[in-house]
Amino acid sequence: MEKESGCKFKFDFSKVYWNSRLHTEHDRLVQLFKKNEYVCDVFAGVGPFALPAAKKGAIVYANDLNPSSHEWMKENIKANKVNRKHTHE
Repeated sequence: MEKESGCKFKFDFSKVYWNSRLHTEHDRLVQLFKKNEYVCDVFAGVGPFALPAAKKGAIVYANDLNPSSHEWMKENIKANKVNRKHTHE
């Protein structure tokens, strides 16, 4: 399990891409968003950018071509109690 931007992320390293070095960049961008702003994350992975943005109140559209990443992102949405009305896959 990894922690980033106030969220916990579960996934299988052998099936998804994860780069902990992007943490600072994710945080920097999330700080720019305001409540109810729209954010599209087309390479969302397991959600390290999309989930913190949604928790902040942005309306997030997120997806990933990797089916494993998408499934783990859905699990992480539930685990972090992100409001589903602010996330759209």
